[in-house]
Amino acid sequence: VQSQGLDAIALEGRQAGIITDDAHTNARILDVRPQRIRAAIAETGVVLIAGSLGVTETTAEVTTLGVNGSETVAVALAAALGVRACEFFSSVLLSSADRRIVPDALRLRAVAYSELLELSSLGLAGVSEQAINEAQRQSVALRIRDVRADDEGTKVSASATPRLAPCCIAHDAATQQIVLEGSFKDALAAERLVGLMSEEGLLHRPLLQGVTPDGKRSISLTVPRRSSPAHWQLARRLASEIGAPSPVRTPPLGIVSVIGVGIANSPIATTTMLDALDAIGIETRFIANSPTRITCVIEASRVRKPACAVSVT
Repeated sequence: VQSQGLDAIALEGRQAGIITDDAHTNARILDVRPQRIRAAIAETGVVLIAGSLGVTETTAEVTTLGVNGSETVAVALAAALGVRACEFFSSVLLSSADRRIVPDALRLRAVAYSELLELSSLGLAGVSEQAINEAQRQSVALRIRDVRADDEGTKVSASATPRLAPCCIAHDAATQQIVLEGSFKDALAAERLVGLMSEEGLLHRPLLQGVTPDGKRSISLTVPRRSSPAHWQLARRLASEIGAPSPVRTPPLGIVSVIGVGIANSPIATTTMLDALDAIGIETRFIANSPTRITCVIEASRVRKPACAVSVT
């Protein structure tokens, strides 16, 4: 930066006032005290911060915030400094569909936090789930811009207005189900599982609850295969707590989703999606909805064709 003729100063987590808990390799931000940053900005105009580092308040030990921690720090700093928006530069372009499958997919110019969270859970957002959650909690507007071009990118903010149509189509051929069965009060068990995932900073796709043919309660958790080991450990922990048998994992599954605020309340969207899959001979194993997404779970090896068909529809 200085070689470009700009005055700059570099600060690490302790100097920047990033206070965390004491989970040293996966710390969470408790507070941001930006006095030193404000002074440095007034002095030099440019401040560079080691993004994934913090410090504990009681012992002043250096901590790291884990994978993608620098993105969460950026959002927390934006909130503490009262800036209008936090910008990220990414090679991932937010589009109405995967451009590797649908080359003429449209760029998304505005999405809601909840929509971006759904895309992030599929690895399609260019920003981590933790950073998006922090932005939503702190009401920090985000802007995701193309690292290769000078454009306005995609604005991310709160939106309570239901969409008349999905904003985008997403797919994932690397999904897995974790199923927990037993004689337990399913509502309480599901609530406990969601709480455990929240404590660990893990997101999930919708939980399905039901009853097996032999009368047992069941909870099915659909997760990205890359994060399946962490979810698996939590499901095993819950099974031990409630006296249920050890959970089981299914072979890889595929999903095709339509995403949009309030879209799950649209019967037309669900019917149209199922009709599109049926028209090309794709069997839907089950449907899992959240307020922002309708997801059809299908055979993993057949994901690309329905992703294109649903997008065209």
